[in-house]
Amino acid sequence: MRMRSGVKLLLSLMATCATFVMLAVPGVHLDAYAAPVLTNVNPQTVYPGGALTVTGQGLGNMAAWTAVVELKNGEKFEQPVQAVNATQFKIKAPFIYGGYNVTAKNALHRARLMQIKQLYVKQGSIMSNKLPFNIVSPYPILDSPDNSTQTAGSGMVVAGGNWDRTSIYLPGMYYWAIFEYLPGKVVKTPILPPAPQVPPIPIPLQPNMTLVGNFLVHVPDVYAGKSEAEKQAISNYTGKLTIYGVMGQSFSSNALNIRIKPKQTQASNIPNPYNLTLSEYYAPSAPNRTMYYKGTSNIILPAPSTAKIKSVKNTSSYRIQLSYKDISGGNAVNGVWLNPNESTGAFNGKPARGSWEALGPESGSFSGQHHFIKIGISWQ
Repeated sequence: MRMRSGVKLLLSLMATCATFVMLAVPGVHLDAYAAPVLTNVNPQTVYPGGALTVTGQGLGNMAAWTAVVELKNGEKFEQPVQAVNATQFKIKAPFIYGGYNVTAKNALHRARLMQIKQLYVKQGSIMSNKLPFNIVSPYPILDSPDNSTQTAGSGMVVAGGNWDRTSIYLPGMYYWAIFEYLPGKVVKTPILPPAPQVPPIPIPLQPNMTLVGNFLVHVPDVYAGKSEAEKQAISNYTGKLTIYGVMGQSFSSNALNIRIKPKQTQASNIPNPYNLTLSEYYAPSAPNRTMYYKGTSNIILPAPSTAKIKSVKNTSSYRIQLSYKDISGGNAVNGVWLNPNESTGAFNGKPARGSWEALGPESGSFSGQHHFIKIGISWQ
């Protein structure tokens, strides 16, 4: 009995010693008893999908650890570590901004940008300390003007943020504005510095990035060289304005709604009423002849606007018979008699740009005396 008790005591002492030996040997079940210590993450800011190198102590068997990226709201992104050596491993920054490039999420987008992200490793219930870092959003943010109408060729100041506050103002290098003016039809335009600029708000761990800002862009003349039908379609279409930066057009900003109107010609330069002279083009040789006159009213407004007739007045000193057709030969109105200084609404609503013919005077007593007549066209 004494011998058996001595054997049991000896076996117990041997097991205890073996346990201490195993704890003292690096890499032998250490991860099951002590949490590792992470000391550095490099770089501290990274785009989604970019590599992060983490340095630590007490990692032991690397393959046993899971890396966790944790957001402020408790959301977690897990992945296995990729060992570099006994004290370092690599992971890839998760894509945490998917679906955030829509105007309705601008506030959430900014909130996520401003949150410090935490990185740690875990194995079962054992967890390391946490290291702070940040993940850059590849999507710029546009705030205003939304649902606006802009004039082709004009300067437009746009408010937004989440861009490099220096490189965005280097025209034609890193950042571009994209105007969609018809489905599938776009124009790329350089981004310029505005005056004045909005004071920057740095994003944590990203000193060159600003949460808010503004820029100037010239609205392209998307009407140049287009047919009348295309101009009409452009004027009726609500297009989109987006920008993209260093990550390329695949990571464009949210879209602002924009309608582009044509360059304005001063309507005030077109008289109203428009005084039109109709010149003689046919004079029969009969003694009591009737004179034939012809002219064109070129009252042209920028597309898509069309000037419409609201009244026509005979400003001649004799009675005439007046006829009209639009520039394409349609909308004809024929044979309207007008006394001197008399007005008519017979042509109302017709395009103010059109061809006119007149007959007059009726009496041979005017024969050879009048080589033109005049009418006044009021338009709107």
